Amino acid sequence: MKRGDFSHIRPVFAALLSLLAATTAPAPVAEVRLLSFDSPRLEVSVEDREGKVVPVVIYSHALTHGVNVRCAETRLTLFREDKDPEGKPIRVTLASAPVPPEGGTFLGIVQGTGATLSLSLIPDTGNRVGGGSMRFFNLCDKPLGLNFPGLRQVLAPGKDLVLKPDVQPSDYGQGQFLLVDGEEWKVAGGIRWLHLDDIRTFWFVLMDPGMPGVVRVRGIEERIDVTPLPPPATTTAAKPKGR
Repeated sequence: MKRGDFSHIRPVFAALLSLLAATTAPAPVAEVRLLSFDSPRLEVSVEDREGKVVPVVIYSHALTHGVNVRCAETRLTLFREDKDPEGKPIRVTLASAPVPPEGGTFLGIVQGTGATLSLSLIPDTGNRVGGGSMRFFNLCDKPLGLNFPGLRQVLAPGKDLVLKPDVQPSDYGQGQFLLVDGEEWKVAGGIRWLHLDDIRTFWFVLMDPGMPGVVRVRGIEERIDVTPLPPPATTTAAKPKGR
């Protein structure tokens, strides 16, 4: 090795720089609205963007308000506070899910009860259509067939789509969910709904763990304000008085 040749330590130096960057990078922050799929009421805690513990109550009938969560190690974690055998405070992880390094906005679906809790995060693209729309989320581990008024489509696992069904306001609509059985599509479930122009609905579709070939469906409604905005006020400049 020549005197002054430090090429052999460059890889080590680069690795140290990468480690330093990883340890000093701030944890991403994600905004999430949560829904419990199995428990009517679920109490959890999260870390807010400042690292403070914030209690959150999750219900099965409605999404929570948006909660900003600090995601250490790029994971959004739900936990409860407890104490170890020596009486020291500890955090017990209930469920967690990975988030992108840049964070984001998500809908969070909590499944199971007790020690079997799991968390699924779905990127929330917001209100893309508005009142009268239906947004389907395929949380199954296989493709999901949709047969609805104005739509016949296969939705891949983990994907979502928005439909404004071909149903008149205040009429009832019906639709089917299908799964592949061998080489055929078979009906795995369905819904019937009252179509209203001031309501948008999230439909979460999961496999039924106790019944193969059947799906479970949860619909959450959100009311949309369709009141037209008043026209802008018009002002007329005062004319100068003649002499």
